[in-house]
Amino acid sequence: MEIGHNIQQRREDKGMSQQDLADYLGISRQSISKWENGSALPSFKNVLALSDLFLVSLDELVKGDEALIEKFESGESTKITPANVIVITTILLGVVTYIIEKIWLHIKVGTIDNSVELLGLVAFISVMITANWRDINKLFAKNRPFFWAMLAFVVILGVPYLTDSIQGFIDGFMAGAHAN
Repeated sequence: MEIGHNIQQRREDKGMSQQDLADYLGISRQSISKWENGSALPSFKNVLALSDLFLVSLDELVKGDEALIEKFESGESTKITPANVIVITTILLGVVTYIIEKIWLHIKVGTIDNSVELLGLVAFISVMITANWRDINKLFAKNRPFFWAMLAFVVILGVPYLTDSIQGFIDGFMAGAHAN
């Protein structure tokens, strides 16, 4: 059942006119009409308000309306929160540090003797690409102390590698500069 038909049916069951529902939601009657005839979709905020008003779960209200579900999913996936920026930056910094420290510097001096490092990098990148970030974001959003603890853990683990990599790069650059 499409949400427009569902809204109309529940509104009529409650004995409300389109104008009554519009007044309750603080929107125009034309918006209610557009929802009910399928030419527009309600916002997530309005879907929540309708769920409360009609005393039904969100699942009951939107079940079967693929267009509305797609609208909500596409809206969530494009929103980047500050927590997302911190996590993504931390992961990218870790990958870059790993590449510089374990792969690039070893190849440069010809000491790569263990392909496990390369396989570890490939596995790490694969996990990052295939991870369900929506679920991870929900976990971090619901549990802020867990988020900060994980961020601290990653920083504590990554700082020594990062400083060693930077120091190695500087030492190599300085040695090259003195050689010329």
